[in-house]
Parts: sequence; C-alpha cells; structure tokens
Amino acid sequence: QWLKLAAVLLAHFVHNVAVITLPKAPRCRFKHLDLIALQDFVALLILVLYEARVRQKILSLNKRITQDDLTMLTGKLNSVYAGMSSSEILAKKTELSPEERQVTACVVDTMATEDKLEHGKPFLEGLYLMLSQPEFAKNPRMVSLLELLEEGDWLGNIPRPELDKRELRIIIGKENPDEALQDLSLIIGEYGIPDKARGIVGVVGPKRMDYARAISSVNCLSSLLTESVAEYI
Repeated sequence: QWLKLAAVLLAHFVHNVAVITLPKAPRCRFKHLDLIALQDFVALLILVLYEARVRQKILSLNKRITQDDLTMLTGKLNSVYAGMSSSEILAKKTELSPEERQVTACVVDTMATEDKLEHGKPFLEGLYLMLSQPEFAKNPRMVSLLELLEEGDWLGNIPRPELDKRELRIIIGKENPDEALQDLSLIIGEYGIPDKARGIVGVVGPKRMDYARAISSVNCLSSLLTESVAEYI
C-alpha cells in the first residue's frame, strides 16, 4: 500500500495523474507453491514469487490425486526450487514423478510469462485532477484515453530511462507512440536498483503542465523509492 500512497501524494502535488509501478526484478524467483484439490482431476495452483507477486492457475491433472498427495508434492518442490529462477528450475537435475514434472512445467511456464512483462503492476492516481482541467472537458478522445491509461499497457511502448544515469523521459504531445496520448505530456523516471529490482514513477498531464514542478517531484520521489527498495534487497 505504500506505493499507492506515494502515487496519491504525487498526484496531489502536481495536480495531474501519477503512475508508479511495483518494482520488478529482471528474473522472477520462486518462493512458495500450493496446490488445492478442486475435483478428482483438477487442482488450483497458487504460485508465490518474490516481490509479493502471486499467480494462480487451474491445473488439469493426468490422474486422480488426493489433497494429501498434493501437499506432499508441493512440500518436495518447495524444498527443491526455493529461490530459483525459471531457467534454474529447468536446469535442476532432480528425479521427479510424472505429476511433479507436470506441476513443474506449469510453474516454469508461469514464471517465463512473468519474466516477459516489462513492468510490474501500475498504480494510477489523480485522473479526476487531470480531467478537471479545461482542455479535457470536451475532448472527444477522453474515453479511449481513460481506457488506455487504466490498462497500463501504454507503459511498455515508452523507452525506459537509464536507472544508473538517473535520467527522465520527457515526452510531449505527438512524441507519444500511442495516438490516444498525443494530447498529453509524460514525465517518466525509474527507481530501484539496477539488475535487481526496478519500477517506474511518472506524471501524465496536459502539454501546458508545470514541467519544473513535475520533474522535481518525480526526481525526488524516485530517490525516496530507491532508498526504500534498497532496504529490502
């Protein structure tokens, strides 16, 4: 919740939209696995990764397995795979039963999908602050703009700043790769530790925004968030 609070404070300080993503490591790592029997051949797989990420999948099993069997299976895999990346799990030479191999394949696939994501979950705050400004009152593209911002996919199209250089990306109007964002300006920075955990912090607003205020606010919050991340690594 501290990132959500940080986004709220940033939005109110710049009177525009603030976006902060959860810090994400280049490669996710296995923390804990649970399997819950739903039916004779169906189980719920709950995969807990480091950085407080939890992923769930419905797994169709090749044979009937009791909850006790599933508990024993996860106990073994939790012991063997603790702290590993998906590539390390694949390279691990461990004797596995057919059911254990099936669960392992699902875990590796889930982790590989997670690794492909450019950024962690975004927290978006201050939409009402931006929409209260005159240029957005009768903008015909506001519906598509709101949908795009709330989905968070637009972040993947923005060139990421270089964290070790502490630089910002300032993207104004038609420089935005998404047409729906071309009435806006973006001030995008990063926080975190290079090669360990990185997140995005930024401001979205009209092209006439107070750039000096937005830039100094993003820089300040980036430094504070970096210090917070460093305490947990």
